[in-house]
This record gives sequence, C-alpha cells and structure tokens, in this order.
Amino acid sequence: MINVTKRVMTPKSILGFGKYEALTIQRIIDMGKISYLRWVYFNYEKMDFVDDILDLLNIDKKYRLVKPAKNLELLKIVDSKNNNENKFIHLNTEDAKEKRKKVYRTFKTKNVFIESKASLLRRNHGHIN
Repeated sequence: MINVTKRVMTPKSILGFGKYEALTIQRIIDMGKISYLRWVYFNYEKMDFVDDILDLLNIDKKYRLVKPAKNLELLKIVDSKNNNENKFIHLNTEDAKEKRKKVYRTFKTKNVFIESKASLLRRNHGHIN
C-alpha cells in the first residue's frame, strides 16, 4: 500500500506529473497556464499550494480548500469568475515576447534551399562553396 502525504507546492517546486511534469510551478505560471494549476488545486486531494501561489491563481480565501479535499464545483465557480481576467495573460509575459521575436528573426533570416548530396558532402569535408 502506497501512502501519499500532502504536497505543498512552492514556486520552485517541480510539478512531477501531467503535461508539465518537468516544469516548476513558477514556470507554468509564466507560461500563462493558471487555469491548469487551478484545476490541479481543486482536483487533487493531496496537492496544495502556498498562499502566494493561491493569490497568483486568483483563488479567494473563501474558495480555498482545507486539504485533503477536492471540490470540482468550486473549480467551476472560480473559473467562471476568472475567465475574462486571465484569458490572454500569457501573451504579454516577457518570455512570450522574446520567443515571438526569436521565431520571427529565424523565419526572417532563414534561407530555405535544398542542397544536393554532393554539395552537402563537400561542405562536410570542409570545402565551402
């Protein structure tokens, strides 16, 4: 029998499961996946967040759960309340802006052409055209 204790997640904690298993909580917030973290909070009994994270997730004190507990009805209430507030928050983060600039620069400067096998072989051997 596996005994799982309550996990209290901090910004530096790694999620450890799901789509974002290798990412820290802060990185997931920076990506704009606040609704996913809200879903984790209300759906997993043994998963809790520190109060600072709960404030970032826009979960009011009256909707916070005493863990171990889960309540999907509260999730629907909090999501409907925060639906318009966090809709496009991830588009304005600095990481997203830098990523868009980087992608734009690579598409702008990338010369796409197909080389023959012979020209690739010459380049591999150190002969630059």
